[in-house]
Amino acid sequence: MREAWEGLPEGSRRRLLPSLQMLVFLVASVVVGLLAVVYARAFSLSEHVALWVLARHPVFFFFYVPLLFLASVALCRYLAPRAAGGGPEHVIAALRHLGQDPTDSERLKPYLGGRVIGIKAISSLVTAAGGGALGREGPTIQITAGIFSIMGRRLRRYFPHVDLRAWIVAGSAAGLAAAFNTPLGGVVYAIEELTDLHISRLGSYLFLAVVCAGLTALSLNGSYLLFGGRAVRWSHSPREIAATLLLGLVCGLLAVAFRRIVRFVGERVIASRARTWFLVPLACGLAVAASVTYFGPSTTGGGIEFAQHLVRGGDPAEFSVWATPARYFNTIFSVLSGASGGLLAPAIALGSGIGSLFTAVFPTLDPVLLMLAGMAAFLGSMLQAPFTATVLVMEMTNQHDIVLLLLLACLASSHVTRLLSGNPANLE
Repeated sequence: MREAWEGLPEGSRRRLLPSLQMLVFLVASVVVGLLAVVYARAFSLSEHVALWVLARHPVFFFFYVPLLFLASVALCRYLAPRAAGGGPEHVIAALRHLGQDPTDSERLKPYLGGRVIGIKAISSLVTAAGGGALGREGPTIQITAGIFSIMGRRLRRYFPHVDLRAWIVAGSAAGLAAAFNTPLGGVVYAIEELTDLHISRLGSYLFLAVVCAGLTALSLNGSYLLFGGRAVRWSHSPREIAATLLLGLVCGLLAVAFRRIVRFVGERVIASRARTWFLVPLACGLAVAASVTYFGPSTTGGGIEFAQHLVRGGDPAEFSVWATPARYFNTIFSVLSGASGGLLAPAIALGSGIGSLFTAVFPTLDPVLLMLAGMAAFLGSMLQAPFTATVLVMEMTNQHDIVLLLLLACLASSHVTRLLSGNPANLE
C-alpha cells in the first residue's frame, strides 16, 4: 500500500491527503464510540459482581476484595506499568513527550500503546469487580486516546506531517463525550485540561471526533441524561448563593486533603514496597472490604449509581450519614492500592454526597441544588478545571438555569485548591 501511495504523482497525493486523513479519523471516532459503550456496560457488570459477592458471601468478601486488588495491581506492575492509576495523567505525559519531540512517536507506546490500553481495560474491570471505589471515565479517556494514537501513528507512515497531539486530544475528548453523553464537556475538557494547542490547531478534528463518537454511543444507548430528574428550585436568594459558596470552599478543602493524604502515604508506600509490594493492595483491599461490609454497599463502586439515587430521589436520609465519609476513605484506599481506575465518577459521587450532608445545615434549600453544586465543586477541584466541571454537570443534568451557581461553586473550590497548593489564582 505504501508503495502504491508513493507511486502516485505529487499533485494527486496532495489532493487525496485531506480526504484520506478524514476517513481514518471517522473510523477511529466510530470505533471509540463503540468501545466506550461496550466498556461502560462491562464496567457496570463488574460493579454488580462485587455487590453479588457481598450479598451472597459476606465472609468470603474479606478475601475476595484483597485478592482482586492484588490481581489488578499485578497486571499493571508486570505487563504495563502505566496502565495503573486513573488514565488522564498518562495522556498528559504522552502529550508532553510529543511537545518535546513531535517526531518521536515511539515514546508514546509506554503510555498509549496497544498493550497498555488492553491491560488498562482488563485491570480496571478487575478493580471494579473487586469493589474498588474507582470509576471508568478516567480509563476510558486513556483507552480512547490510545486508539487514536495507534491509528495516527499508522497513518504517519504515509503522511509524515500528521499532528499526533491533535489526534490524542481529540481521542480523549471523544472518549469523555461518549462516556458521559456530554459532547460540549468533552470539547471544554480537551481545551482546558489537556493541551496548550490553540483551538485553530485542533479545528474540525476535535469536533468531528466528539460528534461521531457521541452519535455512535447514542445510537447504542439511546438519548439519556446521566443525572436526569426534576427541575431544580432556585429563587435567586442571597442564602442560596452563600450556601453554594460555602459548599465550594468545603469541597475544595476536602479535595486538597484527599490529594495530600494520597501523596503523603503514597510516597512512603512506594519507598518501602520494593520487595513487599503485594502487601499494599492486600491491606487496602481488606480496609475497603471492612468498610463496605460495615457501612453498606452504597460505599463501593465508582459511585454513579450512588449519585443518581441521591439526585433523582432528592432524599439524603435514604443513605447513612456515614456513607459519604466512608466512600471518601474507600476511594483513598483504592487509589493507594495502585489498582487501575479513574477518579471522575468518584469525585462526582463524593460531591453529591457532600451536598446532601449540607441539607442539614440549609434545610430550606432545594437538596438537589446543593447536590449538583457539590458535584461540580468537588469535580472541579480534583480536575483543577472549573469550566470543564461546570459544563459536565450542566450537560449531565440538563440544568442550564443554575449554571452560574455551578460555576461559583467550582471557582470557589478551585481557588481553595490553588491557594493551599501554593499556586494562588492570578486575578490580575
